[in-house]
Amino acid sequence: MKDQYLSYIDGLRALAVTYVVLFHAFPLVFPGGFLGVDIFFVISGFLIGRQIVTEIRSGTFSFIHFYMRRIRRLFPALFVVYIATLIVGGLILPPSEFSALTLTLRASLLLVSNFHFANRTGYFDEDGSASPLLHTWSLSVEEQFYLVVPIIIYFVMKHRPSWLICIIYLLFLLSIISSLLSFHRNPEKAFFLTHARVWEILLGIYIAMYSPPPRISALRSFVGGAALIVILTLVFIPIDHLSTDIQIKTFVICGATALLISSVNHSSSQFISILSHRYLLSVGKLSYPLYLWHWPLIVYARHLSTPETLSYWNASAIIISLVLAEATRRFIENPIRFEMKLTAKQVYSTSGLFCSVLLLFTLLSEATKGFPSRFPADVREIFASLDEWRSSARLKCLSSPPAADLEKLSSRDSPCRIGHADGKIDLVLWGDSHAASFRPGLELWLRKNGLAGVAVPSCMPLELPWVRNDCGTTRDNILESFLISDAMVLVIAMRWNHIVEGRMPNERSAQFKNEFEKSESAKKLYEDLKVIADRVVGGGKRLVFILTVPEISFHVPDRVGASLALGLEAPRGPSVAEVLKRRSRSVDAIYRVASATGALVIDPIEIFSADRCALTKDGRALYFDHHHLSIHAASLV
Repeated sequence: MKDQYLSYIDGLRALAVTYVVLFHAFPLVFPGGFLGVDIFFVISGFLIGRQIVTEIRSGTFSFIHFYMRRIRRLFPALFVVYIATLIVGGLILPPSEFSALTLTLRASLLLVSNFHFANRTGYFDEDGSASPLLHTWSLSVEEQFYLVVPIIIYFVMKHRPSWLICIIYLLFLLSIISSLLSFHRNPEKAFFLTHARVWEILLGIYIAMYSPPPRISALRSFVGGAALIVILTLVFIPIDHLSTDIQIKTFVICGATALLISSVNHSSSQFISILSHRYLLSVGKLSYPLYLWHWPLIVYARHLSTPETLSYWNASAIIISLVLAEATRRFIENPIRFEMKLTAKQVYSTSGLFCSVLLLFTLLSEATKGFPSRFPADVREIFASLDEWRSSARLKCLSSPPAADLEKLSSRDSPCRIGHADGKIDLVLWGDSHAASFRPGLELWLRKNGLAGVAVPSCMPLELPWVRNDCGTTRDNILESFLISDAMVLVIAMRWNHIVEGRMPNERSAQFKNEFEKSESAKKLYEDLKVIADRVVGGGKRLVFILTVPEISFHVPDRVGASLALGLEAPRGPSVAEVLKRRSRSVDAIYRVASATGALVIDPIEIFSADRCALTKDGRALYFDHHHLSIHAASLV
């Protein structure tokens, strides 16, 4: 049966894909743009529900042909994007990231990429947003839905058609409850999970089957108009991604989409003309390939840009995505979907062959750990710093539960012991992940001088509002344990700049601070550190502060390695003047504490000093991301 064309649905698709694309490219301007995915889910449920119910009632429904249409609709463009993403990734992605890409590809091919990302990262995390195939999570949700719900609808309509609405209601309520519970427990994971999303697609199915409009035309116009206004404005409202705010707005956008479709679906020509505008229709027809293309291009743009040029790269990525989407629709989607006469056997066997080849490639990538031989030795040396943190003793120590017993932490088999493996400890290293990044260099120094030390896990010296750290009295007990121990030196290292100044432009994990807030943060930093210094120095021990290393506005190994691999000019670090300006308040607070108490201050900027801060030395990267030192740099400090 040939599907009836609904122009207003393409108009809604245009709005949805525009929101998603603009959110990914300019998240600060369109903070709620990711809600476009929820609009897609409701639309998908409406169209699929409408198609299945109509065909079952007419006696023409066939599972073989239903899934064949799904394959012809989704797979050709998806396979092209898979291959293009692999080719570009092969040119610029370091081995570890290319291996992660192929692992994600395998999850996507097996229709479980949403679970893959739920178990590894959050949609709004910086790590999560680095995956070129992150956006395939929504396709996996839909395909999992298609594998189960059509079967339920078919058998209920065949045997107990009067039960169908009740079953849809029941599944809808179960999914809503599951969504609320999942989000309460773990909002980052709940974002990806199918059972927490099914209600959105079921809502679309319900309005396809049964959605009586208001009998009064004026009331119908009011409902549709209000729903359209909500859809047009909600994406501009900031959303707290880790609160109930995101759930409330998801419910609102899905409800508005359902009401609008219901109003338009019952001959409201006013909204049909609005949503069927030729510009909306042209984008709506490109919505699927545009959704597929835009995200890998935006991710790869980050590998080749700086924060100063990122907006231009993202704008270019959108333009290129539109061009590729139109080419995909014209030369791949339409011919395969509408023009080529293919049997079910040909569709299933061809798609199965492509999936098998790609799956085999992902296994080879995993076996070779990302095909490192793609790059010459100098590029591999730059990329090597990316893997230093993984499975290292410092990460295991930092991830250990909070503990105040330094004697237990300094046992021979403890991942927190540094320097010599035996004997009493002479030094305690305390801080955040920056302290852990200094650890390899400090460990070399301790071994060279016949000394031993211990790194404190989890609990930081200072209580920070954005860190979920239930240390309670452990923080005081750590300090007390140091004061009564044999250790004579306490080294404290933290990302002081972040505490006082707030986030860097390329980070999304913290809020921006105004000048007053920065001054107050510096004042509190001085007061908190003065309390610690008075106790340490007053107890006859030595206290050492290590200042923040220069923070870079981009991921160093990725950018430097990609530039070398492509033969481009290597990116440059910030000027020393810029670094000194950003850290002036925190440095002033720390030096005032040192001056008042006799503490020692070590400034790592000396290894970077030049007109502009170096990013590499001796052919090796000085960072393993954009603000943590590599082992090579730590040894230099």
